[in-house]
Amino acid sequence: MRALGTLFLWLVLFAAFLALRFPYQAVFERSVTRMEAATGADLAWQEAQVGPSGVHLRDFSVRMASGAAFQADRARFRPAWKGLSATLIQTRLAGRANAHLQGSTLTLQAEDLQVDSGSRDLGTVRLTGDLVYDLTSREGDGELRMALPDMSGVLPVPVPSLELGAKVAIRPVPGDGPPTNEVTSEISLFGEGVSGKGRVNLRTSPQGGPPGLNGSLQIDAGPLGTHTVRIGGTWGRPEWSLAQGASK
Repeated sequence: MRALGTLFLWLVLFAAFLALRFPYQAVFERSVTRMEAATGADLAWQEAQVGPSGVHLRDFSVRMASGAAFQADRARFRPAWKGLSATLIQTRLAGRANAHLQGSTLTLQAEDLQVDSGSRDLGTVRLTGDLVYDLTSREGDGELRMALPDMSGVLPVPVPSLELGAKVAIRPVPGDGPPTNEVTSEISLFGEGVSGKGRVNLRTSPQGGPPGLNGSLQIDAGPLGTHTVRIGGTWGRPEWSLAQGASK
């Protein structure tokens, strides 16, 4: 019984140490610095509270090197085995995301997350999906779905609002120069009276800024025929052009 009482007292003291002395904020700040350095993202917040359940933030924001950005009204970061877990909530917009950093592996799960795409033509989108990215090897894979705004005045084909699904692969570009990544997206499009598919590549710039775009989409616009749309320019300022006329 004495041994059991000693063990119980040790557990109580250990729990008290975790609650009062564990360096939650230091662990959080080191993880943030590591993620920023590996991804080129900028993480910021207005208010932070540190406690036994981790670090609670208000008005948390993430801006990627591509120009894409999103904000969360509330965010909670807590230590996890060999890493950090986070929950991000867009209260007014009903969007949320969960992230987990374990070792060098960063996992993101988003559900109706409202994101400023950083693209002149795409504007603000709603993002749902899963993505896994390794901070060391700079490789990642995932599946994403986006609800796009009305693009009738953007594409060279009349197109209403669309849903976009993409299988995404992120790979480092070989070479001795500054590190760059290439993101390959196998895309499917769905909309009222419209469907399509294609492949689009994005290549990041060593100097930062919007990635370069290269690819094509095959769009079936129903009575208006099937069109191949070439994509160029950059993520921030895409360029769309018809590769061929309508076909029946």
